Amino acid sequence: MRNSIETNSPTRRTPNSDRAIAIAIAFSILICLAAFAWIFVQLEPLMDDFTGTDVVVTPEVVDPGATPNAGGGNVDADAAP
Repeated sequence: MRNSIETNSPTRRTPNSDRAIAIAIAFSILICLAAFAWIFVQLEPLMDDFTGTDVVVTPEVVDPGATPNAGGGNVDADAAP
């Protein structure tokens, strides 16, 4: 015998309604992810200043009186002594 709460419940769900709820949740998650990606793409040029993606190359200062490889750096194997 069924309980009176089960038979008179206005929120009784069927397996089809559970599936519909799951699909609605998945669809709303996809919308949120797509919105996040769109916002990220729109804001990326503005946030580029904070990320430091630009590479700054500083020129190497060479001492005109120093001999090449005086510091014992990389020496070619074919170079004459």
